[in-house]
Amino acid sequence: MKTTIEYPATHSMSTAWYIVDDDGNVGILDYNENGPVPNGLAEHVVAELVWGLCDNNKKYKQIPIKLTIDQIYENISERHSPDDEDFWSDLIVKIKVDKTERFRQLCNHKDIYKCICVSEDEGLYIFDAMYSFDYEHDKVIEGSPLEALLKEGIIESVYRLNEFGHDDTFKQGYEKPVHTKNYDSCSFFLYHQPYWEDYLPEKMSSPKNPVNIDQLPDEIKSQILHIPGNFEKLDTFQIAELYPSSTTYCMADPLFLIDGYEYNLLPLPDGTKAYLLSEEAAVTDDRKIKYTIEEFEELCKLGRAEKKNRLND
Repeated sequence: MKTTIEYPATHSMSTAWYIVDDDGNVGILDYNENGPVPNGLAEHVVAELVWGLCDNNKKYKQIPIKLTIDQIYENISERHSPDDEDFWSDLIVKIKVDKTERFRQLCNHKDIYKCICVSEDEGLYIFDAMYSFDYEHDKVIEGSPLEALLKEGIIESVYRLNEFGHDDTFKQGYEKPVHTKNYDSCSFFLYHQPYWEDYLPEKMSSPKNPVNIDQLPDEIKSQILHIPGNFEKLDTFQIAELYPSSTTYCMADPLFLIDGYEYNLLPLPDGTKAYLLSEEAAVTDDRKIKYTIEEFEELCKLGRAEKKNRLND
């Protein structure tokens, strides 16, 4: 457990990313603060990835995933009436399909913060009308596009967008972190890497209708991380065993070097530990990604490996 100041590596360690197994099932690995996180990953949260990548260079430009209707409904909360909605932010709305043109016309307004199509056939849209709602007085703003949508009965029903949040904590009597989640279901296999990198990820959710890699657009397929095995049977894995990964560290943590490249001492699924490569650039030099503890000790004797003290060296 870290109790001293932490120094992040090249980026924030809180992120999430797509993973795929040998059978093409798609999952998402949610990383907590300390990693290990494969080098070069952009920062995302699970709730964004469930619906597809968001291109931050274009406002609200979505790179969508072709989810089936069953998968869509596996990702959203229980339905409620527009009359029972009192927030109008971070929602999915179901509209009358024959009113699609009018809906899009009204949503093409600066007071509609977000409108992203999830299923045109079903009339489902990720929707945020925060600028059309007076939160101080808890009412829809008169003359706003949201008021028109409601008066014209275009919105049939509303669903709250799931956050797909995870947390982990140590509880008395437990030898490892206890993971919790704030959702019931998801169409992706979800794994959570705990705050402490001394522990492995835990599988948090198995879908009834798993997303397959063939449903992903090429922009996502080219970046997805492959995990050997099948997610149905795979409870955990070590991402740093497959991809050079960075962790945060405190100045009291030792620095492990092999042939001048930095490695992290991390756990493996078989209960052992190994030294795993943390520098991405080293891969281009055919650098070995994993060394056992015994191999490290032998390399120390040969002068090729060393354990350094960050505070003094």
